[in-house]
Amino acid sequence: MADRKECAHEMLAAGPIAKVRRCRECDVVSIELGPTTVRLEPGAVESLWSTLGRAIEAMRARREPPPLTTWGASPPRGLS
Repeated sequence: MADRKECAHEMLAAGPIAKVRRCRECDVVSIELGPTTVRLEPGAVESLWSTLGRAIEAMRARREPPPLTTWGASPPRGLS
């Protein structure tokens, strides 16, 4: 059995549902989501960040726009 070096993790960020740590030895990033941990290379983390950002933009675009305020026949003073 080969000897494995233990990871020396440093906390990068923590929130209510996730923790992100990086190993100072192997540079792998661990993303903990509840009982699940995903280990990724730094480049893969950046790709995931980009993908999640596009998903959030798509979700926001699909939401109903807020209702327009009607002011009657003329807009309030200073807005005409």
